[in-house]
Amino acid sequence: MKLNRKSMIWVAGSLLTVLCLSAILLRDTLQGSFSMRFGNWEEDAFVGKPLIQLDQALAERKVALESCDIEGFRARTGRLLRANERVMMFLKGQPYNYFGIGTAQNVGYVVIQTNAVRETVSEIVRGSFVDSL
Repeated sequence: MKLNRKSMIWVAGSLLTVLCLSAILLRDTLQGSFSMRFGNWEEDAFVGKPLIQLDQALAERKVALESCDIEGFRARTGRLLRANERVMMFLKGQPYNYFGIGTAQNVGYVVIQTNAVRETVSEIVRGSFVDSL
């Protein structure tokens, strides 16, 4: 019984050591992924508002809305656009190391609903680009 308990303590200590070292080595990846999925994005406040307001807020931070490939958007998010929608994107934050194999950059896709009067932001979809070495 004592040998079994000692081996369990050794396994638990080894596992804890491996987890701590992994967290230290993968810190940038964990932070970037966490901010993309769960972080508070101030751009979310512009959903339902005119596109020009979001564009001005991004311009104050020197971030530009860029056109993006609809096929790439569909491949990354699995979302289809309706006939009265179009999509643009912006870069969020700084590039970060991604599992030591490359860099990643968080992006926000702005789904824009167009009508005869104005363009409104209908949704902000979060995503990331990964560039391998």
